[in-house]
Amino acid sequence: MTVLTDDNASILNGLLEVQSKYENNNIKSALVLATHGIKSDYARGNYSPGLLSVENKKQILISPLDIEKNNLKGSTVVMSACDTASGFTEEMDSNFTGFVEAFANSGSELLMATLWPVISMVSKETTKSFFKNWNDGELFSAIGISKSLYKENSLPFVYVIP
Repeated sequence: MTVLTDDNASILNGLLEVQSKYENNNIKSALVLATHGIKSDYARGNYSPGLLSVENKKQILISPLDIEKNNLKGSTVVMSACDTASGFTEEMDSNFTGFVEAFANSGSELLMATLWPVISMVSKETTKSFFKNWNDGELFSAIGISKSLYKENSLPFVYVIP
């Protein structure tokens, strides 16, 4: 397992590592992106959704186009960030564009994303629980257990399997 944090919290490096593991050794990877998601907001000049990343010790926004350049075949992607399932528009028929579409087009087999703001501590604990329970058993059971951890916040869950 590789963990990229602080000045090394590069989404692009994480994408390259997932791609390399699959292309060189046929190893499927899970990529967990615990960051900040920025949804499209034409009024504020955000024409594309973005994920905050650290690249060359500078904070930048990664776009869906940056994701689509990679071969992420067989990967599981968990986007633990606000509004990562929102697309390029507020129109309901175009919601699942942006990052969901980019990761699916890159070959990801399972995507977890949100259409709402994420509470950081809840996200961290839910993600840890999900992977622990998935490692111990079946995927949908792990989703159910993780989902049930934080009923007091009554946050919805959306799962997209390409």
